Amino acid sequence: SAQMPITKAILTGGGRATRLRPITNTVNKHLIPLANEPMIFYALKMPVKKYSKIQIGIIILLLFFLIVQVLVSAIHNSVVWDELCFVGAGKAIFSTGYMRYMLLADHPPLSYYLNSIPLITLKFDSKIWQNNSCWKIGHDVLFSSGYSPSKILLMSRIRFLLLSLLLAFYVLKWAAELFGAKSGLVALFLYSFNPSIIAYSGLATADFTAAAMIFISTYY
Repeated sequence: SAQMPITKAILTGGGRATRLRPITNTVNKHLIPLANEPMIFYALKMPVKKYSKIQIGIIILLLFFLIVQVLVSAIHNSVVWDELCFVGAGKAIFSTGYMRYMLLADHPPLSYYLNSIPLITLKFDSKIWQNNSCWKIGHDVLFSSGYSPSKILLMSRIRFLLLSLLLAFYVLKWAAELFGAKSGLVALFLYSFNPSIIAYSGLATADFTAAAMIFISTYY
């Protein structure tokens, strides 16, 4: 017999949302406005894209190629000039709690945090953080910390690969919503083999973070 189409569904939502107090003292956490709409509306309006098994396979393959290309770049490329100012700067902020102007070098701190998260558990000489120059701190973290420079550099770069995968998701999602699933695949293909994307996804600098955040913010 033919199956009846689903016309109604229940979207569950619970929890006391203690971490969002005092906002949730009077408003249910699912009704908290985000971009002028209750958060739960985004789940209700989210379109379910039905990709065929072949299309899903293509998406996975493209992301795999992207990961391999970025990893090869991140592992084999030597440190570039700009990275010296970024590598370890976030660790310096984490260790001292002091956002010095020369340490930030005119950049927002997010990129510094991203590349230094893997370094949090590593032990460094506290004298490294006393320098006011981000270039000197980066040099000392890489070459005077007692750790392998290639290890420190790769640990600092790897977070930007994850950010690149997040951006790849939004490229696929936005193109598919505007022009259909096939256009989403084409956009993801162009993204995965774009030389600039591959290059900057494997560098611990502010460039890719800014590009990704601007793109995602524009989407919303």
